[in-house]
Amino acid sequence: MRPNNRAPDLSDVQLLSDLASAASVGQAERRSEFAGHTFGGKRMGIEHARALTLVCAAAFCPALSAETVFLDEWVIHHGRAVVAYAGPGPSSGVGLELAAMGRVEALSDRRPLTIWRVRNSSTQTLTLTLRSADGGWAVDFLSPAHTDNFLASDAGEQQNHELLVAEEQIAIGVPSSELWADDRLIPDPRSQQERHQSQQQQTQQQQLDTPI
Repeated sequence: MRPNNRAPDLSDVQLLSDLASAASVGQAERRSEFAGHTFGGKRMGIEHARALTLVCAAAFCPALSAETVFLDEWVIHHGRAVVAYAGPGPSSGVGLELAAMGRVEALSDRRPLTIWRVRNSSTQTLTLTLRSADGGWAVDFLSPAHTDNFLASDAGEQQNHELLVAEEQIAIGVPSSELWADDRLIPDPRSQQERHQSQQQQTQQQQLDTPI
């Protein structure tokens, strides 16, 4: 078979650019929009569009392609992700909001998970608890100021969840039956931890090498 040396036409290049732009600004809903478009002479499915996001990010947004992961895949696999929130602060109250984002299946055993977003629009880092209404599932976590915290719960698709600060209920949420997907590219938390550990080791070594 002869290799296909066809140069990409302008529509292909524009599509890649649009995918990279969508990833850079967090437009998760764009994935379904791109599905069905033609790329390289073939119609794309949703997963094809998702895979191309990483490819085109390397070409058009190099900073995105280095040590990044899809937000939804990380949450499903690891249970939690933190994303910066640049919106307005609270008009009243403590600046916390609980929102049901939808449902997914766990990657390992396909058990149902519900996804929740805890928004901290305050100026404080807070210790919070997300708990199912029946008390069968709970997680404590630290929420930095101005962040969206995405959490996956396996308490059941029908379980309401409540957000607490120091055992005081701040909000209660009803799970959503919508399928959740969010293909924003975020920095790989593992890479951040590794860089932090490396910096700590370098600092400790410099202190040891510094003459007294």
